[in-house]
Order: sequence, then structure tokens, then C-alpha cells
Amino acid sequence: MKSRPPALPAPSRPGWHSGEELRATKHSQVYDYQVLFSKTIAAYRIRPREHRIWNLVRALLLAALALDAGHNAQALPPADLLEDGFSVYDRVLQYGYPARLRLAPYLRAAGVDYPPQTVVLVAFKWEMRLELYAGNSPDDLKFIRYYNVLAASGSVGPKLREGDRQVPEGIYRFTQLNPNSSFHLSLKVDYPNAFDRMMGNVENRRNLGGGIFIHGGSESAGCLAMSNSVAEEIFTLVAQSGLENASIILSPVDLRREAAPTPLEHDVPVWTPHLYAIIQRALCALPPSRVDTRLHAIGPTSTIQ
Repeated sequence: MKSRPPALPAPSRPGWHSGEELRATKHSQVYDYQVLFSKTIAAYRIRPREHRIWNLVRALLLAALALDAGHNAQALPPADLLEDGFSVYDRVLQYGYPARLRLAPYLRAAGVDYPPQTVVLVAFKWEMRLELYAGNSPDDLKFIRYYNVLAASGSVGPKLREGDRQVPEGIYRFTQLNPNSSFHLSLKVDYPNAFDRMMGNVENRRNLGGGIFIHGGSESAGCLAMSNSVAEEIFTLVAQSGLENASIILSPVDLRREAAPTPLEHDVPVWTPHLYAIIQRALCALPPSRVDTRLHAIGPTSTIQ
């Protein structure tokens, strides 16, 4: 007889900020629950802010899953929600199934499982492009697809201080998934990282800024706005792969194909070429992307899918 997967662990509240618990969503029973939850919400047009109805639907489906799995319902996620918001787990239930369907053809073509073990995002500021790489192991990354960045303020060159409206440049991790973002959904980047802080100390820059996100919507000030549907794909993918298994490279241009640019600002620090060399090495370690670079001359909003 086929053994049953272990019960899904109860999430921490108010959200899941590491991937350890969400990784259990690989099990087929939980995936079936995601499908049923998403279809129920869509069929009855339940709005996310209708908390009581939302909670009731979730509680009923959790009970059904518990009975089917033969597990104690106490081992499953609690059915209650915060009155003023949702957990990461709730957003995965809400958006995970349709987001997975959208990503499935790309992952299948690359031979990568869902959710992958490793996720790497690469953003090019000048090209206004975000590339997605994923793999069944950290040493087996594949190019999956790319997205257009709808909005990103500033110009090429690293972020130096609070209020400069620059998107950072460097190699970063994600520190938080925000299921209640003002911009639909968001992923927080760990700027300033160790390199940023070290350079800030050398140059006696104290207020380096922060609060850098990849988020939905179409407006941004120092962040990357990706549209709501793209934010759903990235948010749920990183949530289910594990926050600790995801990273992002923020680059001025595609340094695999183009020379490092000369930043437009006059106060760009002398260590910028060194930073670009670090970014270039990280980019060259990735597999080739399938992006038609001829479109770069047309403009950052041009696409070829």
C-alpha cells in the first residue's frame, strides 16, 4: 500500500517567512487542496476581504483534507485568519494554483520540477527585464522565462543612501514575503547587504536606506514593479521553494552581453567597477537565457515570449 505523506505542519503567524513549512505543499494532497480552494473562491466570487466567508471556506476544506488524509486536524494549518490581513500560506492557497498553471509549460520545457529546489531572479535595470532561473538542485539551474519590469526609478549605478530613488545593484537574498502589501504582493530584498554596509562604513555614509521590494502594481520608487499576475507567480514560487533557497541579482545591464555602463550620477563611488565585476561573474555562472537581444534597441517594454 502506498504510504501517505506526512501532515502539513501548522504555519507560524501572521505569515510564513521561511520555506521550511511551505515546502510540504509538494505533497499531492495539499496541491489538491490548493486547487479546490482556488476554484471555490473563483466560483463563488468571494472577495479577499470577506473574512468570515473566506475563513469558513478554508475551514471546511481543511476539515475535508484532514478526513481524507486520515490525519488529526490539529496537525493541519489553523483555519483562523487575522482580521486585518492574510498569511503567506493563505496567499499561496489563493494564487498558487493559477500561478502554477501559468509557469508549468516553462518549467516542463526546462525539465524542472514544481516547486524547484533553487530559484534565482536576475533583474537588468536598463533593459527593464527580470529573468527567472530555477533548478532541481543549486548546481543544475535552468533558464525558465523572463518578464518585463513595469516600473523602476533611478538610473544605472548602485543605491547609496535613503531617498536617492535608486534600485540597488548587487547580489541579494530575500528576507520576507509580504502577503498584505499595498502593491498586491511583495518580496523584500536584503538591501543593504554586507557589501553595501561595508562600503557605507568606508565612506561614512550612515543612512543607506532600505525597504526594497519586488512587488505588484505598475509604480515604484526604488523597487521593481512587476504587475499583479507576475508578482503572484514569483511570490508563490519562492514561498513554496523556500525563502532561504531564493536569491536575486540586481544588475545595471546584462553584463554577459554588454560592457559595464558609465553611471549618469557624478557621485558614483570608485568601487563601482569592482561591484560590476562581482555581478558579471555571478551572471556568467548562469546558463544562457533565451532572450532576443535585438529587441534591446527597440525599447525596454518590447517582448518576445
